[in-house]
Amino acid sequence: MLLSRIKTYQIFEDNITELSLGFNNLHTKIGNDDWFHVSRIIHFFEKFCIYYNSGSLDVDLSKDVLDRYFVYWYEKHLKTLAIASLNRDFTEWGGWAKSIKQLGDKLE
Repeated sequence: MLLSRIKTYQIFEDNITELSLGFNNLHTKIGNDDWFHVSRIIHFFEKFCIYYNSGSLDVDLSKDVLDRYFVYWYEKHLKTLAIASLNRDFTEWGGWAKSIKQLGDKLE
C-alpha cells in the first residue's frame, strides 16, 4: 500500500492537468501498470468514504487515524478528479466520485 501511495501521488503530480478531465481520461493516459496503483488508492478511499458516510465507522477513532490523510488527498488531488468524474464520466466512474465528494464536502 505504501508503494501505491507513493506512486499514485507522483502520477497525480505528473498528470495534474489531466485530473480536471476525469477518471477515464487519466486511466487512458497513464496505462494499466500505473493504473493499478491509482485504482488501489481510489478504492481504499472510496470504501473509507462509504463506511464513514453510512455511519459504519467510529467517527472519533476515524478522526484520529484517517481523516487527515483523506483531507490531504482530497484537497490535493481527489476533489478535482471527483468533480470532473461526476461531470464528465458519471456512468462509468460516478460511484466512487460521489462518495468521495460527499465526505470531502462534509469535512471541508
